[in-house]
Amino acid sequence: LISSIEQPLSIARVIDAILGDKGASISLSSIKYGPGPQVAIRGMAKDRETLIAFIKSLQGNIMFGEVSSPISNLIENRDIAFSIDMKIVK
Repeated sequence: LISSIEQPLSIARVIDAILGDKGASISLSSIKYGPGPQVAIRGMAKDRETLIAFIKSLQGNIMFGEVSSPISNLIENRDIAFSIDMKIVK
């Protein structure tokens, strides 16, 4: 009988999930892991629509339970410096 024990997510899997969601019009300048199951990302988006699509993609990813984007991320129309904080759940 083999039992399966849930393993914690590796940071590599978390980064792969973020990079898989970002698309060509998003560039990331930093990914900070921790404390606890938290991830903070910073970067630049080509335009508001691209940033909104990226945020929605992260929100739809089952790995992230909470995705927070301050309203200040949406003030500019183009060349947007953004920050997003996420809680890892899976």
